[in-house]
Amino acid sequence: GLDELFQTVNKAMRKFHPDKNSVRRVGLKRSLYCEEVCKDLSLLQSLMDTTNEVAFVLVFSKNNLPKMRVTMPLTATVAQLKKRVVSDYDNLEVSSLVLRVGGLEMKDAKTLSSCSIKENCIVNVESSLKAGASWTSF
Repeated sequence: GLDELFQTVNKAMRKFHPDKNSVRRVGLKRSLYCEEVCKDLSLLQSLMDTTNEVAFVLVFSKNNLPKMRVTMPLTATVAQLKKRVVSDYDNLEVSSLVLRVGGLEMKDAKTLSSCSIKENCIVNVESSLKAGASWTSF
């Protein structure tokens, strides 16, 4: 998937980096070739970074919290998404959040890409409010 593509590009950039392929080490022809490949990979990485973001909606069940539209990189982890939710809703705790897509629980260490997050998809959030907290709609 996307994670593997990012890893492959990063690995190739290390392999072809000009610092590892100096004229003295690999000769002029190979050094120039590696420099061009590294430039191309850098451009590809920039393109991937700009297309890496996805916008989706969080829907909260079991309480009256409003829906939340989120834009995050596909390489972000579920743990990072949970921290983002808690930063926007002070009355929630990270440990109380359970996120689901298509009925399947999203594990903290997984990336959004590996959880099949797509543009405009819905992520269901199960949570409990902090003790004594309540939500007021405006």
